[in-house]
Amino acid sequence: MRVQLLSLLSIAMCFAACKKEGTPAPDPVSTDDELHVSAIIGEYPTVYDSTSYTYNNDMSLKAYYNYWKLSTSTSPTITPLSAYYKNGKLTGVYKTDVQGTDTIFGTLFSYNSAGQMIRLTYVILAGRYDSLVYNSNGQLAERYLLHSSSPIDDVKLTFTYENNNVVKAVYDYISDMNLSYDVVHTYKYDNKKSYYKGIRPWFYSLNSYYWMSENNPVEEVITQGQIVDTITYQYEYNNKDYPVSANVKSVHKDAGGTTIQTSTTRIYYLQK
Repeated sequence: MRVQLLSLLSIAMCFAACKKEGTPAPDPVSTDDELHVSAIIGEYPTVYDSTSYTYNNDMSLKAYYNYWKLSTSTSPTITPLSAYYKNGKLTGVYKTDVQGTDTIFGTLFSYNSAGQMIRLTYVILAGRYDSLVYNSNGQLAERYLLHSSSPIDDVKLTFTYENNNVVKAVYDYISDMNLSYDVVHTYKYDNKKSYYKGIRPWFYSLNSYYWMSENNPVEEVITQGQIVDTITYQYEYNNKDYPVSANVKSVHKDAGGTTIQTSTTRIYYLQK
């Protein structure tokens, strides 16, 4: 995994060096006690899934690079995404080639007068967009995944919070009359600092809903009818109460029985 990490970070540095200028810098978001993730390295028996992050001078997220490999004998798939800002707001996320030159596709973000992100438009997916609704505390309460050309695929997501953490996310397939159940995610958390805090705005395009939470998930249960997946995380922390590693256990139960998989994730931060 050390070789993979070095390769991933090398690509990130190359991309940062080649990226064109001209994007307005957002307002600063970092604080003295806030750490920013530089890489998340997943170590699996047969699958490697690693991510690195680069930042602008004000510590707003600049780019994201995902390295995915099916096995030790296959070639890796590398997905770089770059961020665009306007007036301090994230307005677009674009996939590029590994040299950071050609834009392939993107997601555009729109905001209301209160500065809340309210719409995601997917550039190459005709008619595909998301609508976001907030509660009185400014937290994302509902997200609608909409398809103007294929409304049977429309989905409504509803979020429940406790102590500024997402504890429940319900996927309601609102247009599919043949689906007799919702997909429900429930979460439990530790009381430590979330390592996703510095990259939280990107959860909108990456669909990781516990990124919105103040703490780190220790358990996620996904229920789909008679299928249940339980994922538990056991962390090791640094002296600032941020996770530096997680032992992950996934238990999948369905009519065919139970499958268990374990893995390790390591988290690296920028050096101050």
